[in-house]
Amino acid sequence: MSKKVLLLGPKRTAVSGVSAHLNQLFGSPLADAYQLVHFQVGSEGEREGPFEKIRRLLLSPFRLAARIIAVAPDIVHLNTSLDQKAFWRDAVYLMVAKLCRQRVVYQVHGGDLPQRFFGGHPLLTGFLRRLLRWPDAVVLLASVEREAYGRFSRFKALRVIPNAIELDDHPVHYKKEFRAGPIRLGYIG
Repeated sequence: MSKKVLLLGPKRTAVSGVSAHLNQLFGSPLADAYQLVHFQVGSEGEREGPFEKIRRLLLSPFRLAARIIAVAPDIVHLNTSLDQKAFWRDAVYLMVAKLCRQRVVYQVHGGDLPQRFFGGHPLLTGFLRRLLRWPDAVVLLASVEREAYGRFSRFKALRVIPNAIELDDHPVHYKKEFRAGPIRLGYIG
């Protein structure tokens, strides 16, 4: 029987980096080795009014606890970013998962570095420092983040797994030329 991983993230049809990341995981060989289960967080990809938003915010921690009990995952994989809106929502999800005695992988998809996140406010920065010790592993996108996080707090495990693109869908049919001089890149994100 394969291990179950509960993946928290936005609606998989939403236009976002995290939903693209989730879809890559579901389409990867990991989906053959593990039973991947999605739990939708946030409103990305949804249309909701103020009442629906308040209702979602109040009920979603209880829905997560119920989903954890129903699925009985081996790991809860929490996709987050260090921005104010996502942080507080995902801090609650992290607490719920740990209260349910789950192993948690906390994957940070960008945002501010932890040293700057709360603008130096000592109480909030101390809370962030302690909260980042709760997950069983913290996954970051870049080595510069690993250095900053490593200076910020102690972790059970701190790893870098860069974002990737699926190359199978993009055949290479161009000539590779390398010239001396400045490198010109275009990036849309």
